[in-house]
Amino acid sequence: MSSEILYSVQHLDVDYSTRIGDVRAVDDVSLDIRTGEILGLVGESGCGKSTLGKAMMRTITVPGHITGGQLVFEDIYLMSLTEKQMSHIRGNKIGMVFQDPMTSLNPLMRIADHLTEAIRVHNKDMSKQDARDRAMEMVKELGIRVERIDDYPHQFSGGMRQRIMIALVLALNASLVIADEPTTALDVIVEAQFLDVLRDLQQEFNLTILLITHNIGVVAEIADRVAVMYAGKMVEIAPVESLFADTKHPYTRGLLKSVPNIDVDNQDLYKMKGAPPNLVAPPSGCRFHPRCPYAVALCSRELPELMSVGEDHQAACWIYSDRDDRPRDETE
Repeated sequence: MSSEILYSVQHLDVDYSTRIGDVRAVDDVSLDIRTGEILGLVGESGCGKSTLGKAMMRTITVPGHITGGQLVFEDIYLMSLTEKQMSHIRGNKIGMVFQDPMTSLNPLMRIADHLTEAIRVHNKDMSKQDARDRAMEMVKELGIRVERIDDYPHQFSGGMRQRIMIALVLALNASLVIADEPTTALDVIVEAQFLDVLRDLQQEFNLTILLITHNIGVVAEIADRVAVMYAGKMVEIAPVESLFADTKHPYTRGLLKSVPNIDVDNQDLYKMKGAPPNLVAPPSGCRFHPRCPYAVALCSRELPELMSVGEDHQAACWIYSDRDDRPRDETE
């Protein structure tokens, strides 16, 4: 894995206008994605993960708006591009795999037509036969029988449809893949197979992957680094080994404790108290403080920034500050 930055999200804000007020779904988020890595982005439903992924593609639509920040891909400042210029980045450079491929694949089009159309839109000088040859090459690479290229989406299983979505990305030679909850609709066996395929493709094509998921077990299986979001904020970023061996943020600890352990008999399933906040009127200070077992007065007054808590490990928690009024971690 390279230390070179492929994509940099800098102080990004995304708002949604609603009848009861503006919701800041992504709030001052900064995140670097390194060339050749798989970065897992995790958090509860509604924390802003998918909104961040769409913002990185500049596909946020009304009532949503990117209201602040900068997006830098391969030293290109994406926020300064016209929509026509951005359309050349999407697909050619950055591809997206969605949670349910049936909502992305036209049920009336054969798989060959999906692939050849996408290839020719981004390669206008390519003949239809050359595009079909490229499509067949990608389908074969993903373990799908070439003769099935003329089947319709409904004739494939969920796992196979996800492979087809990846084929669309690979056929255009995208260097960054944003995978938004790609395993949610799959059973555990097909999920494991899909993750194996994703990892093999990442190594073979030197892909960079942002894997968005609420399943922290998936992240443990495949990711190189992990970024944790809560209520629109980034709260912890670390290499996957560090995150699981030495979890720093109380929210991340709660996520890990909430995962059932099949090796432990008579285990009581842990549940974090409370619920994620209403982002129309989020709590003051640290947004996790109403649910945090370590919270003190400081936590409700002031918002902590991400701070270094180890090698390549950051957490946004007052526990790791040098303030006298900071909360105390009982595990220290």
